[in-house]
Amino acid sequence: ISHHPPISSFYVTNRQDGFTISSTIIAKSKFYGNSTSAVLDGAAVLTMLPRGEDYTMTIPYAHCKGIVMGTLSMELGGKISINCEKTGYCTELEFKLK
Repeated sequence: ISHHPPISSFYVTNRQDGFTISSTIIAKSKFYGNSTSAVLDGAAVLTMLPRGEDYTMTIPYAHCKGIVMGTLSMELGGKISINCEKTGYCTELEFKLK
């Protein structure tokens, strides 16, 4: 959507399996010498079509290490929350870096 600031959006639908997912994300990066993190500020909405339930979730950050030396690897980190206003369901997940 935008280059400065970097904003991305997506929309995916699978009518056969009964869901859609959409999101708008602002990407921010941090550099740590031999690693970098992409902090993704925004939320995604997963809609379960047959039930009419919208699950709003935050997005974990992506951490890449071994950029200059060592083995290049990528993993997800941080805490996310998932909430459904209709059902009242909510949870938090934590992605721990190795």
